[in-house]
Amino acid sequence: MTTPEAAFVAFKDQLSRYISKRLGTTQDADDILQEVFLRAARNEEKLGEVEKPLAWLFTVTNSVIVDHFRKKARGLPQGAEEIEDIPAPSASRAQDFVRCLLPLVNTLPDKYRDAVVYVDIKGGAQNALAKERGVAISTVKSQVQRGRKMLKVAIIECCHVEMTEAGVDLSPKGDCC
Repeated sequence: MTTPEAAFVAFKDQLSRYISKRLGTTQDADDILQEVFLRAARNEEKLGEVEKPLAWLFTVTNSVIVDHFRKKARGLPQGAEEIEDIPAPSASRAQDFVRCLLPLVNTLPDKYRDAVVYVDIKGGAQNALAKERGVAISTVKSQVQRGRKMLKVAIIECCHVEMTEAGVDLSPKGDCC
């Protein structure tokens, strides 16, 4: 039975070299290695049950590296998924946002607008929309994603969005909202 502490001592150098070869930066490699052993500690039972703990740790390492590159591709800082303390907008800010958002949603092509409204505004499930339309779930997922991207572009072009201590500050840039 292998404990996370024993695994760290035994495999730290091997994993560190492996990560460094794939990332190129020492700082990122150290962060990835720390995340690997954090996940190992969270899954101590699994680590103790596997016959080849190094192989299991390499699998975890690859997963953490993939997550790292996905976050970089999306422009998210390391640990961004852990940010929870963003205050909810006040009622007046929410109303301002809705006043700005709805005209922008209405500018989307019908199939994208309907998908975004159904899933993101009404809270419907993508599976249900696919059944209702008689199309594949992948089609609906694509429509929702494309609609969100179009909406994001429209928001950036038409609204001034800023994070403040009070929450999200949103105001129209001109008369496009």
